Amino acid sequence: MILIINDAQRDLPAGAGAARTLEEVLQSLAEDFRDEGLLVTQVILNGTDVTGKPQEEVHALGAPQKVEIRARRPEELVADSLAVTAEMVGPLQRELAECADKLRIGDEANATLMLFRVIDSFQLLKMGVSHIGRILRMQLPDVDRGVLDEFIDRLDGQLSEVVAAQESQDLILLADLLEYEIGESLEEWQQQVSEMGKRLCRVEA
Repeated sequence: MILIINDAQRDLPAGAGAARTLEEVLQSLAEDFRDEGLLVTQVILNGTDVTGKPQEEVHALGAPQKVEIRARRPEELVADSLAVTAEMVGPLQRELAECADKLRIGDEANATLMLFRVIDSFQLLKMGVSHIGRILRMQLPDVDRGVLDEFIDRLDGQLSEVVAAQESQDLILLADLLEYEIGESLEEWQQQVSEMGKRLCRVEA
């Protein structure tokens, strides 16, 4: 069996050569990963990405002939994830401003369609932030998660205000909420996660 970890071929740990399933291979590597402080982020079995796949699909690929694993330190994983969420801010702010402009000129139909897309983007952002929080809680419990929790709580409150303004047909208030309150919160969030990412990179180094 060939074992590749982070693009480098590695010697098989004791017992891995006789492994008949992917689970047995990963179990044989678990102690090494713990000692190195690594988290498995991707697994490729016999040329097929099986990350997060059901066991039935994994078993259908047969006995391990070649196992490729990508593993990263939690600090690196969180810092990169924070960077991804920060990159969402610019496009979201532009959409919020455009939606607000449409509301102010009375183009409610197109503004509503855009608002649905924006809310979907916010849900993705919240999911990403929640995922980062879980990694911190489980792998880096000493890192302060307050910024993440505060952002989600604030965003939930602001989105509730958006829904209330939409239901009351107060288009000017809705426009101001989108462009100013939420837009400014996003900008503040971007700055906070940038600093948090830098701190994590310093810890990793």
